[in-house]
Amino acid sequence: MSHKKGREKKQAFEKLVESVKQAGKIRRDTMKTGRKIASRPKSIRSISITDFRRSMASMLEFIKNSMEPLFITRRGKVVAVLITV
Repeated sequence: MSHKKGREKKQAFEKLVESVKQAGKIRRDTMKTGRKIASRPKSIRSISITDFRRSMASMLEFIKNSMEPLFITRRGKVVAVLITV
């Protein structure tokens, strides 16, 4: 193993150790995370793509009248947002 590869491995290991230490601090609430996870309010309506296909006309009317977005999901994950213009 060359000296350069050995140094790169050592640096990568030190970076991993630092990351694990940060994770521990975050878990113990002694450090804030660098990322924020935003969740959508429960008041926003969502519907599965299968149900949306079945009731597309009524959902379009709902969006038009309520002026609220409609989140369309596939397997529990949002895949589209329908809004009125």
